[in-house]
This record gives sequence, C-alpha cells and structure tokens, in this order.
Amino acid sequence: MRQAIASVVLFMCAMPAVADGLFLRGAAEIDDEGGYWVLGGLAGELGAATRWSASLSRSDVDNPLADSDTTAANARLTRAFGPVALELGGRWWQYADVIAARVLRTGVTFEGAQGYVGVAGEFRRSDFEPFAVATLVELGNGTLLPVTATADCDLDDRSVGIHAGWFGERWHVLGEFVSHDYDAASCGFDSPGLERLMRARRDVFVQLAGRVTTNLSRSAARRVTEDNAFLDHRWGIAAGIEGARVGYRLRYDRAEEVFAGLVSETYTFGVSIPRASGTVIDLYAGATSSDGLGTAALVGVSIDLAL
Repeated sequence: MRQAIASVVLFMCAMPAVADGLFLRGAAEIDDEGGYWVLGGLAGELGAATRWSASLSRSDVDNPLADSDTTAANARLTRAFGPVALELGGRWWQYADVIAARVLRTGVTFEGAQGYVGVAGEFRRSDFEPFAVATLVELGNGTLLPVTATADCDLDDRSVGIHAGWFGERWHVLGEFVSHDYDAASCGFDSPGLERLMRARRDVFVQLAGRVTTNLSRSAARRVTEDNAFLDHRWGIAAGIEGARVGYRLRYDRAEEVFAGLVSETYTFGVSIPRASGTVIDLYAGATSSDGLGTAALVGVSIDLAL
C-alpha cells in the first residue's frame, strides 16, 4: 500500500489537539517517466479523542501497452481511550480495465509521551476484470493443461503489520513492517473441463493471467503506481530533525511484490515547513530503483491547510 497512506496516519498523529479542528489536505507527485499521482482530502477531530480522514486519489503513467489510470478512495476513523488508540478504515481502488479492490483495515496503537507502537491488519478482496487465456498451464504434478477460455477471477489476501516511532525534543525515528498472505485465486471459466483451475495457486494463476500479473508486478517499480502492486512484504524506516523553522527527514522503503518477486527500493529526502496557523507544507524528492526496470526519480508536495 502506497506510502501516502502512512503519511496520512502521521499527519493525523501530528495534528494539534484542537477540538473540532479541520484540515484540507492536497498532495501531488510526479516522476521523470511521465507518471503522476494526486490526492485531495479532509481530516479533522470530533472532540478531543476522535480523529478522522477521507481522501480521493488518482494516478497514471505513460504506458503504451494498456490504460493504467488508477482511482482510489480512503476513509479512516481513530478513537483514543487514554494511551490506546483504536483504528477502523476502508479503502477502494480501481485499476482501469484490470482490477477493483476493497480493503478493510483495523488497528490498535499505544501512544506514550515519547513514542508509539502499534499493530494493524487488513483484509483485501480483489476482483479482476475477465481476461482471455490461451496457453499451456503446468499443474503441480507436471501435467500440461491446454487452456483457451475467458477467466473471471478474484483474489483474497490478509496483511499484518507493526509500526513504531520514537520522538525526542527535536528529532524522531519511525519504522514499519507489513507482511501479506494470499489465498488461492478463485476463478470461473466459460469453457468446460477446467475444474482443476477453479482454485488456482499462485504459480498457476501467474500462468493463467500472465499479461495481467506482469503489469501489476511492474507497478511496484514506480511509486506513483505502487497502489496497484500485490506485495509479499515491505518495510520502511525514516528519521527526521526539527529546525527552528523547517523540519528535515530521510526515508528508506523496500518492497517485494508477490507475482514475479520484483524488489524495489525508494529513497526520499523531504523538508516540512510549519506555519503559525497550523498549516504544514511538505516538499520531497527521491528515487525508486527496481530489479531490471531501472531507476525513476520523483518529486512531490503536500499541503495540510488548517481551516
């Protein structure tokens, strides 16, 4: 799941404790290969103990082989009970003509004076658009099965993650790790005799949906499209220091996607400029490198505007 979601969490944790406060959030990112990502949303507080956020985002890349625009919607509610914060969230995203997914997220975070630690879990149901199959599929026992059909598949996965942060007077260190577990894909076909493929393990599904999974794997190589990637796991760490007027941070993220095992690494450097009104302007630049797909440079900006 893209790093912007983690940014929203950090933004909510950093909001001043003003009852019924309201923030307008805008963000954008571009890379040097013609890709872009934009987000708009609202976040606020309902009393002193409840925080909420909602956003819409869109991304696209220059892909001559297929339409690659993606639309996503996020909503999240956090309720604090003393030092314990409970979280409930949902997410929907659609990769045009390829897949639509629904995500339910729950989590609990323990917050202290100098840091926090939390765990979160997600359940995702991904519904693939019907796709044509014309190939030989190798089954687990070595049998080759010819398949010429249209397949209609869905895929469920669950993830568990841990996140933590430590804060000093002028510095902070943050870290997170998320691991995903996938069920066998559930598929239906418009041709008879393919019952053995109705519960397709990962290796069989990759053979059936090679064109689809290739595009999804390549999504992990570009941060503007990493929402589309199906990850095996990812982890990241960030460190920052607050100056008199500007804050500075460094972040490193590493992810491995599940279909082709492609590994991507992202490095970013950013500056945060808080204003007296409570508005925060965040500027950053970085690069993502991945197995066999080169390096893409990126720049981005986000603004949390106090209303």
